[in-house]
Amino acid sequence: MQRLYDRLSPAYDVTAWIFRTVGARRLQNRVVDLLDLQPENTVVDLGCGTGINLRVLAAAVSDHGHIVGVDLSAGMLEQARVTVRRYR
Repeated sequence: MQRLYDRLSPAYDVTAWIFRTVGARRLQNRVVDLLDLQPENTVVDLGCGTGINLRVLAAAVSDHGHIVGVDLSAGMLEQARVTVRRYR
């Protein structure tokens, strides 16, 4: 699985736009709202993939909170790092 996701990681987010067109962003926001996160909370995103949830989670915990992304695939984690750098 690691090798598969390592190979898929550079193009993985390209397919995400399909899900956004059917309301995935709204569902993502709803799930984060249900977590009832507070400023200064720490969140662990297990299976964070390319980091698609990191931005929404970071907004929920403010600049004082922490987000930890964990993934089995080094390729996915590298894409997550790119995502984080892009939104800083």
